[in-house]
Amino acid sequence: MRKIILMTSAVVLFPLSTVAQTTCTSSPDCESLGYTESSCPNGGVKCPWGDKWACLTDAEMVCADNGFLYSCVGTGYSAGSGDSCENKYKSCKCTSPYTWSGTACSCPTKYKYTCTGTGYSGGNGTDCDNKYAKCNCSSNYIWSSGKCKSNCSSSYQYSCTGAYESPVGTACGGKYTSCSCSSPYTWSSGDCVCSSSYKYSCTGANEDGGSGSSCGGKYRSCKCKSGYYWDDCHDSCIAGTRPSGGSQCGYPNVPEV
Repeated sequence: MRKIILMTSAVVLFPLSTVAQTTCTSSPDCESLGYTESSCPNGGVKCPWGDKWACLTDAEMVCADNGFLYSCVGTGYSAGSGDSCENKYKSCKCTSPYTWSGTACSCPTKYKYTCTGTGYSGGNGTDCDNKYAKCNCSSNYIWSSGKCKSNCSSSYQYSCTGAYESPVGTACGGKYTSCSCSSPYTWSSGDCVCSSSYKYSCTGANEDGGSGSSCGGKYRSCKCKSGYYWDDCHDSCIAGTRPSGGSQCGYPNVPEV
């Protein structure tokens, strides 16, 4: 099968004008002039003296068959490299920091960090597709092994995000040396805790709930049911009436008369 395949935009067939000048002779042979195909699905030229066609190969397919594959436009591209064919090139020139991989202008593998998150203050240098070869770190962080790592002393160990906690001082790595506590909690041994004076649940038989504010579900003292009073010395509701002058620690309870 013979086809006419051209690398230029001009299509050249055997001259037909000489045939037109001939009179009273038999028609030329189409096949001898290059018209060899019965049809051309992708287009072609029909022989003027018969039903045969000369099929034309798509120009871009011809270019592709010869290695002209790349348009060299878009992010990272600066221009085509070398000769073109139908505005396509065999390779492309890239803008910095992109490099030609053999099929595209792409970022070198060292550009792999987004430089976002705790401890990061942005990228260091030029980005490539919004990624960097290195990151800048926030205060109290250092760049190490491909990440911003905390450079804080071991005393920065509390996040201060508990129910009764709030930060004290400056954070390092998102943590603090201590936390403040909402009343009536107090900071002790790395936690917000109730003072030891909050020790009564106030659910005893003669008790009628807590007196004052609670801490951790406990109170400093309890309310007593009718006929009883709270005795600080015995930490309980005692039958009778509170003695004049308050508690009598070390003395017998005086029952109500």
